[in-house]
Amino acid sequence: MIVILPQQIMAELLYVQVATLFSLLGMALGWRGGMRNLHGFYDSPSMVKSLIWGFGLGAMVAAAIDFFVFQPYLILVVEGSSSFSWATLILLLVFGVGISSLTLWRAGNRSVRAKFAAPVNGWAFGLGTGAMLAARLGFRVFQIEGGFTILALIQLALLALFLPLIHAVIGCGLGARAQRGDVALALFWSSIAHLFGIMMVTYATLVIFGWIFIIPPLLLGMRRADSKWLNESLHPEAARRLRRVRAQAIRSRAGTISSSDAGIFHSEE
Repeated sequence: MIVILPQQIMAELLYVQVATLFSLLGMALGWRGGMRNLHGFYDSPSMVKSLIWGFGLGAMVAAAIDFFVFQPYLILVVEGSSSFSWATLILLLVFGVGISSLTLWRAGNRSVRAKFAAPVNGWAFGLGTGAMLAARLGFRVFQIEGGFTILALIQLALLALFLPLIHAVIGCGLGARAQRGDVALALFWSSIAHLFGIMMVTYATLVIFGWIFIIPPLLLGMRRADSKWLNESLHPEAARRLRRVRAQAIRSRAGTISSSDAGIFHSEE
């Protein structure tokens, strides 16, 4: 027997599918972008496991943030207030500590650190949790806007692109500090970063200009991750091999440029 669903349920199912698709694309971009300089030198199997754990635990975290943070804040905005209550700020801190603890459990455990893989596992776990939160908030954006409006699609694109990266950068920083043995410091700074990250993303989901305050620190974090944190995932021998590969690539480019310059010189003669 074929069951005909009401139009509203069909629309919401479509919202979920589109939001999930965008979020997975954002996760894929974050994976490729963060790992582009370390291709072939990081621990792929453990990263895939961390990504899967990020999807599973991230779905539950996203549901909790939606219920306890986003929806109460939406009610405040509708009532004319745009400030977070003290109770919400305390909840944000709880969520920050909770997400950081889950990331530390996955990226900072002894077996992962023994492989020098804590930063890349933190990056992968963050991509998973961020993608799930982006899908959940993207679904809410469609509900608020009443469908596939231009503003809703722009907001979904911003959420799908930046939320996985935000969580990945925070997780990578936590993993790098845990790799060095600074577990308490890693948990502290990650919790603070998640607190402000969730708070600002909640605001930006309803007020699109809020992304102006999110993107600059995110770019700084990505630069730090690319130049320092991710490189701490390399075993000393792998780091030496990577330096040799990069040096050889530089010499090859220099030789190609010299050959082309010489060709131009002879053609001019």
